Amino acid sequence: MASQPLRADLLVTIACWYERDLGDPVAAEKSLEAAMSADPTNYTALRSLVLLHGQRGDWHRAAAYLTCAAGNAVDPFDSVEFALDAAEIYRDQLHDMEGAVEQYTRVLEMSPGHPKAVAALADAAWQRKDWTAATSLLEDMAGSAKLAMEETASLWQKAAWSAQMTGEMERARSGYRRAFGVLPTHLPTLQAWSQLAGEQGWWQDVLTTVPRLLAQAGDRMTPVERATHLMRLGRAHMALRDSVAGTAAFTEALHFVPDLPGAREALVESNG
Repeated sequence: MASQPLRADLLVTIACWYERDLGDPVAAEKSLEAAMSADPTNYTALRSLVLLHGQRGDWHRAAAYLTCAAGNAVDPFDSVEFALDAAEIYRDQLHDMEGAVEQYTRVLEMSPGHPKAVAALADAAWQRKDWTAATSLLEDMAGSAKLAMEETASLWQKAAWSAQMTGEMERARSGYRRAFGVLPTHLPTLQAWSQLAGEQGWWQDVLTTVPRLLAQAGDRMTPVERATHLMRLGRAHMALRDSVAGTAAFTEALHFVPDLPGAREALVESNG
């Protein structure tokens, strides 16, 4: 009697004959299932069943086969491959983010730091507004990224924003600084960091970000937006004892919005 792996190979051959020569997909499926029963690690039988169920739109069964195969595979690389494919089916075909996250997490258990799984989990955490998980995952991605400057800066900016959402302001500040260090013209970083710096009283950070933000995007701002940034810049100059620069910023803010609340008072104070 043939060994189970040999029997599985024979059943796969029979399945191909059923489908290709006889046009009988039902018999082919039964033969493939028998092959999997004989040898759950048979790669060809698994892939054929996943393809067959995918073509039918039965994505639940396709994902189930891959999930089981990830646990049965002898080769760790196959386990990772099957779990990744299962995760993508859960995410893209079944729109089941919990199922996808479970499989991506499984991949990280088998292959720590796997870039595809980390990126998918970071994206899922960001979409769910799970800021704690997103912060760590995005920081890991940004720190190990070999990407274009724009992409790396975006990862650091998103990591910083996630940290900010959890109330970790110094961690957020560090992330914004890293994003700025990668790409000083990254607009989302300048916008988020300048606002946080103004709220936290990080006046040197305001001086770093606001002039660049105004130079880069000022022409696209409304008068109120531009004046608000100038007021923030003026306060930073005053806090750092540069009343001349503070006066100039407050005066420019009033040029854009003559009745801007607090601007005239700030101007008088800067001249006092």
